[in-house]
Amino acid sequence: MSKRSMISRKHKKFTYLIIIVFLISIFGGLFSNFHSTQRSVPGSGQGVANLGQEYFIGNNESLGTKPAYSSILHGTGFLMSSLEQALEKAEEHDDSADILQSKGNMYYGLGNYEQAASEWSKAIELEPDLAQLYVNRGIAYIHLGRFQAAIADMQKAIDLEGYSDLTCNLLGNLYYHLEEYELAVQYYTKAIQFTKDDPQIYFNRANAYREINNSNAALADYSKAISLFPQYFEAYNNRGSIYLSLSNYDLALKDFSQAISLNPHHAFAHYNRGNTHFKLGETEKAIADWTRAIELEPEQAMFYLNRANAYKLLNKDDLAAQDLQKSLQLQPNIGTTYYNLGNIYFAQKDYSQAISNFTKALELVSDNPLFYFSRGNAYRETKQFQAALDDFSKAINLSPENIDAYNNRGSIHLSLGNYDAALNDFSHVISLDPNYTNAYYNRALIHLHKGNYQQAVNDLNIVIHHKPDLIVAYQQRGLAYFYLQKYEAANSDWQTYLRYVPEDAETFYRMSLIYFNQQNYDTCLSYLDKAITADPNYGLAYSQRGNIHLMQKNYEKAANDYTLAIEHNNAQDLVYFNRALAYLYLNRIQDARKDFEEVIKISTNEKLAADARKALDAMNKEK
Repeated sequence: MSKRSMISRKHKKFTYLIIIVFLISIFGGLFSNFHSTQRSVPGSGQGVANLGQEYFIGNNESLGTKPAYSSILHGTGFLMSSLEQALEKAEEHDDSADILQSKGNMYYGLGNYEQAASEWSKAIELEPDLAQLYVNRGIAYIHLGRFQAAIADMQKAIDLEGYSDLTCNLLGNLYYHLEEYELAVQYYTKAIQFTKDDPQIYFNRANAYREINNSNAALADYSKAISLFPQYFEAYNNRGSIYLSLSNYDLALKDFSQAISLNPHHAFAHYNRGNTHFKLGETEKAIADWTRAIELEPEQAMFYLNRANAYKLLNKDDLAAQDLQKSLQLQPNIGTTYYNLGNIYFAQKDYSQAISNFTKALELVSDNPLFYFSRGNAYRETKQFQAALDDFSKAINLSPENIDAYNNRGSIHLSLGNYDAALNDFSHVISLDPNYTNAYYNRALIHLHKGNYQQAVNDLNIVIHHKPDLIVAYQQRGLAYFYLQKYEAANSDWQTYLRYVPEDAETFYRMSLIYFNQQNYDTCLSYLDKAITADPNYGLAYSQRGNIHLMQKNYEKAANDYTLAIEHNNAQDLVYFNRALAYLYLNRIQDARKDFEEVIKISTNEKLAADARKALDAMNKEK
């Protein structure tokens, strides 16, 4: 029998023991837990924006466990003090291959992987055909992050002694770690050819299948692992994550619950079950599971992020903000978390903080159109219109089909009086989505401004058909009908509007104009009275009521209303002119003279100023 054969048999049991320890520590650590990841109405004349702040991003996908030999299957280990004592004795002997291999094993057990690899390399120099030395050194290289070197050693071991379940499984794990999942599947399959009753290899291959989106194969392998080892809680957890990704929530809940019953301290099973409850709309149950996951592993940022999502849904914004801030403490470079925190501040109308957090999100993720869109909305609320325009334009450049961004950019153009640009944006929205009613409403406002009243009516008809509860649309359509001199239709729309907004002074004033144009002055006066009751500071209503009193030769009332109009911010040249006329009829010549002089002083209307001069000339001649 050769020396090499004697060494191989003598140390075979010891070497496999090292491999088992490695599998527990490395592939339970290096590959620990893997991810497979989740409109407002203004007053008249203002565009409708789709704020979109309901978007709140969570991480509602499941977590599984990476390839590993689990300690529930292999639980043997060494006491540290025994290893140190053995190493001291080994140092007393000459460096034969036998001694070098043992020293490497002991350094490995002490966690000194560099020295372990060194000792095994020396042993290889003496015994270059001993496959187990390459396997052991490959394991040390994995600990040191030298994965390609580890692969080379495993391949060398295979060249010397052929494939085995151990080397194939290790290569599968290495390729999995290098994200070469197809190769990982190939090696796990080879390992299964050698041993068909090892649940861990099926578990590992299932994880690789999952990464290449072969859900059916992954489910089959997780199920096989469970059938071989019914207490395999990690397999239940990972199989549940597949069911969750397939929206099979009942089976997902069953698997996550089974994983928890087998291991109540499995934080990720609680986390995953929380995600499943959340998908089912069981928000309180989701919070309970995520809270338990946090208790078990308080340093997992994603746990806080998802619980914040649930708190936000329940309008518990303060609790949501606390969780998001904790998540940022643990993982400060996640743009989504800043974005979600920005949404909290936006909902609380703290737009400055919202802008600050959206900006931080964009510093981390500069190509997310939703982040630009949301910051644009915050800029819009603070009337930083140019900044809002820039952000909406960036959102559109990144996502050309983002109709909300087109609509909101159009609303900014509308606010700035850029009517042609606004019209283009709203028309583009409608071309992309003919059922987008906000764009029809906003385009109708532009048609009103441009005097295209029938086109405004057409757009508002579509709005009211799709959104009969958008009351402001009746107000605006009534205005279009008024300018088209369709007074009955205007009156009907405004009456509808007043049923929901019964104290709207502007609408009362507009209705008075209908009756004024119909020469129904008493009814006109009654609506002007209602407008003034609704808003005692409505200067235009006082002015118009003064006009009616002047026509009806109620000069004292007319003069009083004109005075009230001037006191309430309607000091127009025509109001002074009309009050001067009322004063003339009341024979208050000096008061009339002062008002005519004021008209000449402030008016840019040449005809009105000329009429005031003629009146003064006539008064001077009479004098």
